[in-house]
Amino acid sequence: MKLSSRHPFKTRAMVCLVLATAPFVRLLASEPDGELESIGTQRQTLAISGLWGFFAVAQSNRWEAPKIYSQYWVDRLPRKPAERIQIEQAKRDFGLEMVKAIEGDAMRILDPADVAERVRQADRLLNFADWIGKAGGYGNLALKWRVENLACIPIGHLVADLGYPVERIEALLARLETEMGWVRMQSAILDEESPHRYDAKTKKELADQWHRHFRKAAFAFKNAKGRYPYNHVESKDLPREVSFYCEDEASARPYTLATKWNTKRHYIFCVMGYEDTITARVRNLLLFRRTIGRFPLKPSRPLGSFPDSEIQEGFYEAWKPYENRLGIQPGASGYTYQAIRDNAFMDYDTSEMRAAGNHR
Repeated sequence: MKLSSRHPFKTRAMVCLVLATAPFVRLLASEPDGELESIGTQRQTLAISGLWGFFAVAQSNRWEAPKIYSQYWVDRLPRKPAERIQIEQAKRDFGLEMVKAIEGDAMRILDPADVAERVRQADRLLNFADWIGKAGGYGNLALKWRVENLACIPIGHLVADLGYPVERIEALLARLETEMGWVRMQSAILDEESPHRYDAKTKKELADQWHRHFRKAAFAFKNAKGRYPYNHVESKDLPREVSFYCEDEASARPYTLATKWNTKRHYIFCVMGYEDTITARVRNLLLFRRTIGRFPLKPSRPLGSFPDSEIQEGFYEAWKPYENRLGIQPGASGYTYQAIRDNAFMDYDTSEMRAAGNHR
C-alpha cells in the first residue's frame, strides 16, 4: 500500500524499519530460503517509498538488483522445486512494479523544470540504469534500456540550454551503455535462455547467429504446420529449438515496457535492441550546438524548405555548410529543438503513454 503525503510520520517510520532490517535482509538473500523474504522487503519498500525512496534505500544498504529472467524462461521451470519457481516469478512481478513506477516518473519528467532539476533527473536515472543492469537478466536489460532512454529527456533539455556546459553534457552521455556493452548483455541472455550457444562480439555477429537458428526453426515450423510462423504462441506445441525462434508475441497498446513485460520478445530485446531514436537525437543536437554555437529560431530569409517551421528552416540554413562533412539531417535537429522548447521531447514509450491519455 502506498502511503500519501498526509501520513509523513507513518511513512518515515516504515522507511526506518526497512533501513534497520536491511542488513539482515542482505544476509537472508545469500541463502536460497531467504531470497523470497528479500524480494518481499524490496517490493514493500517500493510500495511505501516510491521509486526514488526505494532506490535511496537500495543504495544506502547496498542491495543488489535481482536478476530477472523472461516470463518464457520462468514458465519452463516445471521440473525445478516449487520454491524456485515462486522466487523467480516474484522477481518478475517486482520487475513489473518497477516498470510501472518508472512510467509514473516518466510523466513527471515532462513537467517544466529548471536546470538543477534536469541534472538531478538525469543523474538519478543513469544511476538506476547502472544498478538495475548489473544483474544481467532479460528483465534487467529491458529496464536498463527504458531508463536510459528516459534519461535522455532531461539531457536533451540541458543540450538546448546554451548556458549549461557542453563538457558536463558529454559526461552524462558517456554514462550511457556502449554498443559493445549492450551486445555482451544480449548475447549472455540468449546463451542462457535460448536452446543454443551464443558468443557474439558485435551486433552483426549476434544477428547472424540468431538468423542461422531462426531459418532452421522456420523451415521446421513449415514442415509441421504447412506455413511459416507468425507468432510465438502458435509454436508452443513444437520443440523448444523451433518455438524459441518464432516471431515475438504481440502486446496490447500502449506499446510500452509495461504491456510488453510478460510477452516473449527475445528478438526485439536481445537482437534488434530496445530501439529508440532519442539517444541519436540528443547526440545530433549536441553536435549542432558544438558546431554552430547557437540555435537559430528562424532563417535569414524565407527558404521554403520547411514551410511549417521557422526553427527547422533556421537549422537547415545554419547547417548547410557542414552537411557534407559532418552529416546528420539539420531538419531533424530543428525538430528536436522545437520539441524541447514546446516541452514535448520524449522517448517512444513515454509518447505512447501520452497518446493513450496516461498523463497526470
